[in-house]
Amino acid sequence: MDLSSNNLSSDIPEALGNLQSLLYLDLSKNLFTGPIPKSFGQLVIIEYIDLSSNALSGVIPKSLEALRDVQFMNFSFNKLEGEILSGRAFANLTHESFRGNQALCGSPRFQVPPCQVHSAKTRPSRSHVVKIVVPIICAILFSAICFSILLICRAKKVKSPATVDRSLQIGQWKMITIHELQHATVNFSEANLLGEGSFGMVYRGTLADGMDIAVKVLKLQQEGAHESFDAECQVMCNVRHRNLVKVITACTNLDFKALRLDIMIDVALAMEYLHHDYSVPIVHCDLKPSNVLLDDDMTAHVSDFGIAKLLAGDKPEMLTSTLGTIGFIAPGNLICFICDLATKYGLDGRASTSADVYSYGILLLETFTRKKPTDEMFTRGSSLLQWVGDAFPDAVTKVVDDTLLMEISHNHRNGSSDEKEKENPATIVQLMVPIIHIGLSCARESPEERSNMRDVVMKLKKIRMSLEE
Repeated sequence: MDLSSNNLSSDIPEALGNLQSLLYLDLSKNLFTGPIPKSFGQLVIIEYIDLSSNALSGVIPKSLEALRDVQFMNFSFNKLEGEILSGRAFANLTHESFRGNQALCGSPRFQVPPCQVHSAKTRPSRSHVVKIVVPIICAILFSAICFSILLICRAKKVKSPATVDRSLQIGQWKMITIHELQHATVNFSEANLLGEGSFGMVYRGTLADGMDIAVKVLKLQQEGAHESFDAECQVMCNVRHRNLVKVITACTNLDFKALRLDIMIDVALAMEYLHHDYSVPIVHCDLKPSNVLLDDDMTAHVSDFGIAKLLAGDKPEMLTSTLGTIGFIAPGNLICFICDLATKYGLDGRASTSADVYSYGILLLETFTRKKPTDEMFTRGSSLLQWVGDAFPDAVTKVVDDTLLMEISHNHRNGSSDEKEKENPATIVQLMVPIIHIGLSCARESPEERSNMRDVVMKLKKIRMSLEE
């Protein structure tokens, strides 16, 4: 939606937040006034917001921090005030997105003054001090007396040294991120390894506040690991003794929704930009797992553009070379030529964006089946694509990674046996069928029948939205 440079006035309608399939919104260079709608935080898949050069006032809504896929936001040249937010949606923004607002404050990197923590207040009168302080002092003294009486009464009771203490409820657990654990254990170094058992390894570590901890890391691929961990937590959370280890918290990193699917969406976003949003379409030509790198936030970044090609239709460059990696190259295209943009990447060996789409489909299938296209099981006339296609959709659980099935089964178990759930679990089918279908539609033999990366991004985001409901 591009409504820029139209002299539109009045407040921005809150109803715009209901357009949850909106990817692009440009309201710049108009005469909009009033606040930025809080409902914009509901634009769950939006990637671009430009509100610059208006007369918007008030603060930047905190709801915008929930925009996990936004790549660009511009609030410059308005009348905004208050703190510039620091959530993930604002991490990649620069001062250019906020200039021309005289009352904004925040981080020095935005070239704005720091925010004042407390504003100055007038000094209260003596009578007000007496009215406020005296009741507080009385309340404190009364509480102290009651607490002392309680201690005396409890001291008279005989208490077993192994008395159960259920005070550590889940809501009171210490919040620890995976990055804090990595820092505390020196990235789970071998020097910090205390021991290893059937279901996991234990590392010693020290948190930033000086607390010494022991971190147990589950071997998710080990059958029975989840059940063992559940049983251990059930015991350790319900007992308390000075000579027993106390459970502080649990932390998960290998989560189906938050890791595998997010990584594939990140890769799809990168390829969508190369194919559709750059001034000249770019073919990566070698999309594969080793060219997808993860940062500390587990955000995926596509790398290695050594053989990438610009599809400039007016001056095609002819180049004979082997492009890509065996297993990820579309059929009949081991030898690729750069040519006219209108030419599809098909069996004649010509390069276009559909080649990357094919590679992405294979990458997605490998991610969720944990089978490489060059695996030994595919050396006798079969292939990863054929193997998955034969099982789709009725037997999709037979090709999905066992570790992933264990995780989903553990999260959706309703009292049935593990084996029964693995054979016919409605929840797993509902989760995996649409994802595998995207992989197969990207890797079709005919280039004309393949999806494009913009459609892939939209479909994957809708799947993620359904998982978060």
